[in-house]
Amino acid sequence: MKLPDYIIQVAQHAAGEEPTGNADARTMAALREYDHEHDEFDCASDGERLIVSVAQHAAGLSGKDIDGRMGPTTEAAVRAYVAKHLGGTTATRPAFHTRMAVYRAPGANAAPGLLKDGIDLRDPSMIVPDGGLAEIPTRKTMKGVYGDADALGKEAMQARLATLTGLPGRFNKGDGVLHGVHRLAGPHLRLALELCARFGVIDEIYRIGTYNHRHMRHDPSMPLSFHAYGVGLDVNPRENFAWVPGASEKQVAPFSDAWRQKYPRGVSEALVLCFKKAGYGWGGDWPGFRDPMHFELVR
Repeated sequence: MKLPDYIIQVAQHAAGEEPTGNADARTMAALREYDHEHDEFDCASDGERLIVSVAQHAAGLSGKDIDGRMGPTTEAAVRAYVAKHLGGTTATRPAFHTRMAVYRAPGANAAPGLLKDGIDLRDPSMIVPDGGLAEIPTRKTMKGVYGDADALGKEAMQARLATLTGLPGRFNKGDGVLHGVHRLAGPHLRLALELCARFGVIDEIYRIGTYNHRHMRHDPSMPLSFHAYGVGLDVNPRENFAWVPGASEKQVAPFSDAWRQKYPRGVSEALVLCFKKAGYGWGGDWPGFRDPMHFELVR
């Protein structure tokens, strides 16, 4: 990216990341989360425009001034932010970032027992929740089950979504409420979280992202994401950022020593197995594009 380092640093600082000036995968995941959490602006793009948009918002701009483009107004506002917050050699992270320390225990990769109350998480068979799908649809059949998000459009697709209440855990606002879940996926998500609570890994989760009417990998040339159907989830995106492994990295197995070096505070194996037990597929299993934040109710 050709943006000045200080623009990236301001965006990183606002999103609770170390202001290194390097727009790596973890930074971009944090910026997308920042975008989702602030309703005052909505940046549909990834890359440079997302970075600039977050920096503009952090610097106090609003409305049409948050356009993801560099200019005199943006430069003046961002430089003022730098002088106020990044004047020293070491920047102080905003208080938002400390939320992780509340919700996560160190060494979450070290999974607890996988057998409890007669439930063996290592058994690949699915538990069918009450009112749930006995068979999870495939990519070919999902539009007939969940609805065709392309044909229905955003508003009609949203009419098929539900709000779940009384969920275990302290993610998002900590009120046990999660919006934007397809009504057919609701029983599966509730079961997954109940299993996480039973196996002692529920407090690993500090954020869950659900419905978002966007394309895969934020690329308009690709099909709509499963988030647009309300059946995709992103869990702790900052810690479980997506990446495209190189040739020598494709053999890195989830939860191996090399995996833990890449994701030192990533989700545990037990948490992943709880979601799989409830019918979810996991993006960490994809060898060509590792996306360990992502879970989807698609077979």
